[in-house]
Amino acid sequence: MAVRDKGKTLTKRVQSFRKRILTDDEIKVIAGHMRESMGPAFSALSDEYGLSIEDTLRFQPLAYRLAEARGVKGLTVKEAAVALKVPK
Repeated sequence: MAVRDKGKTLTKRVQSFRKRILTDDEIKVIAGHMRESMGPAFSALSDEYGLSIEDTLRFQPLAYRLAEARGVKGLTVKEAAVALKVPK
């Protein structure tokens, strides 16, 4: 069964990749390619706003897994935050 994501159906292969925790070496390679392909303005903006490309790449699989688990339980972000007694 495929998951709906922004109007597109994702295959099981793509779903499993999105959940995969990347190694430090993979993160370095992907972040390097992102910086290279998006140019110096991308890196400058990331630095200016204190955003780490590497941290974003590390967080994505976790965010996907959490959203998937929330969806299985039929909870919105707000409902999950209330249930956990944490701010949303």
